[in-house]
Amino acid sequence: MKKVIALVTSLGLIVFFAASLMSCGKPKEETAIQVVESWLALVDDEKYLESWEGLASLFKKNVMKEAWVNDLNRFRKPLGKLLDRKLVNKQQAESAPEDPVGEYLIFQYETSFENKKSIVEAVSAIKDDDGKWRILGYGIQ
Repeated sequence: MKKVIALVTSLGLIVFFAASLMSCGKPKEETAIQVVESWLALVDDEKYLESWEGLASLFKKNVMKEAWVNDLNRFRKPLGKLLDRKLVNKQQAESAPEDPVGEYLIFQYETSFENKKSIVEAVSAIKDDDGKWRILGYGIQ
């Protein structure tokens, strides 16, 4: 009987710990990548106003919404439709001295558009004030 109780207790603990591990959030890189790629899809679909909502509060303090939309119309729209995008680099970044302390990640993609076959996109993400990953910067090289 003691063996059965020990076995049931052990199984209960295993189930509890497995459930605890499964309920923990995804690793930060996976979560941030999902946020970045969902945000990029908005930009790809020319939903520039909607993409504004995914920007970090720090970014929004420094760039007006109209300027953001105008910049994407000037620099991103002429590239045309997305043909292919591949994540080639991800790294954790340190905040610059003038930036608030926080978690920063930078993702680089090799991308091909209908009007530009080879380009590098860089997207930086930050864990925002509310604890959610948001876009801090976007660059096309």
